[in-house]
Amino acid sequence: MHAGKISLIVVCSIIAIAAFAFVYANRKSKEQTKTNQDPQYLIEARKNIVGVWYEEDNPKNWVEYTIGGTELIHKDGYDSKFRYKIVNTTPLCDEEVEVDINKETMYLQSTYEDDKFELCREIIFIDKKQLNLAPVGMYKNRVKVYIKK
Repeated sequence: MHAGKISLIVVCSIIAIAAFAFVYANRKSKEQTKTNQDPQYLIEARKNIVGVWYEEDNPKNWVEYTIGGTELIHKDGYDSKFRYKIVNTTPLCDEEVEVDINKETMYLQSTYEDDKFELCREIIFIDKKQLNLAPVGMYKNRVKVYIKK
């Protein structure tokens, strides 16, 4: 009877060690996925976008990007508030977009507060003081130029 208890303890210990190893391995793979860094150009873009940008053609219209991911658009006297992120993924706003690390493609994905409206634009930094935004989709040739003040 004593040998049966020892066998049960050994089997339970093996199961516990196997379960622990499985959980640890899964956790490690998730951590590795999380730590896979975005390309450097995306990291730089997320830093460089923060601030107030004025439309080159109409300086009364401006947009402000915060570190916390808020985008405030002031256009023609009206304000709209979005949550934004800079990504290089496809599809975006139900459109297939080019994703090419060598060309440093990146997109500004903005979601209106109620999550019912999404605005996606290709983003191109000319330098730290000029930003070009081109809508994704059929109006992609309507590039807006912004100047940082």
